[in-house]
Amino acid sequence: MNSNDNIKLVEEILHSKIELFFIYEEITDRMVTCETEELSNYITKRQDIALQIDLLSQRLVPLYDQSGDNKLRQAALNELNYGECSDELKDVFLIGQKLASIVSRILRKEQQVIFHIETQKEILLNLIRQQNTGVTANAEKYYRTSKHLEDNITVFNNKY
Repeated sequence: MNSNDNIKLVEEILHSKIELFFIYEEITDRMVTCETEELSNYITKRQDIALQIDLLSQRLVPLYDQSGDNKLRQAALNELNYGECSDELKDVFLIGQKLASIVSRILRKEQQVIFHIETQKEILLNLIRQQNTGVTANAEKYYRTSKHLEDNITVFNNKY
């Protein structure tokens, strides 16, 4: 595969990552205000999207390695200035810049998501305490949901 083919494939993969990050961002937005019952589903959806993004990132590594120098990777990750990019890499840089801006927005929202999850967890724990006059199905349901939320609080990994 020649250098131009490599660059085009990197651009395609980066565009695919952008699409997935948009979906991830949309789910993140919903998580900030959603009901407790929806949080678990959104957490699972985000994990699924993150796995797809990771797979695309893994596909990029050999393409970066095949480029010979580090410029293709640096352009994609915006580790170069636009002026330092060759003409062939300018589009890669711009796509990488768009990707970085989406990731930045997601990172700014993560604290809100964590706060909302923690708040919902406290609400669930209070419901458990109120319902826990005896062993009831409701208390167990609330506890399981709370436990799932606690086990799945993760801060977004910004390695895009």
